[in-house]
Amino acid sequence: MECGIKRLKRNRAVATRYDKLAVRYEATLHVAAIREWLRPLTSWTRPSGVSLAILLSVGLVMSGGLKLAKNPRIVEGIGGLGVPLSLFPVLAALEIAGAAGLIIGLWVAPVGIAAGVGVLVYFTGAVITHLRAHNREFASPVVLGMVGAAAVALRLLSL
Repeated sequence: MECGIKRLKRNRAVATRYDKLAVRYEATLHVAAIREWLRPLTSWTRPSGVSLAILLSVGLVMSGGLKLAKNPRIVEGIGGLGVPLSLFPVLAALEIAGAAGLIIGLWVAPVGIAAGVGVLVYFTGAVITHLRAHNREFASPVVLGMVGAAAVALRLLSL
């Protein structure tokens, strides 16, 4: 208990009690508690790493959702590469699992690193599939793979 109070007192307004009204002081305590709760997130990444993981996760969930819904544009694009329609649920599950791992990895480093490596491997496979089909429109898997590599690098640098 004392350690928790000591951590809250890192905030000068809590330690010195500048606010004389109880309502304002309580609000200051809430803000200090939220900052302490979020401190593990900001200690490893700076805001760029958190936003990178969140943005990549959103993109992966959207892509997986489109594959599960069998969006005609996605079916045409990936089907033209020789990927059978029966693999779409597997690809969608891999993307959604990668997104979940990146989000969990904000708190649990090994999970975030493993998810980032998995995303990188997934998009490396996508680029290889494009090249084998002699399709030169592989910019999006390259960019997403690089974002996955950046997420892994940021998380590794935080250890």
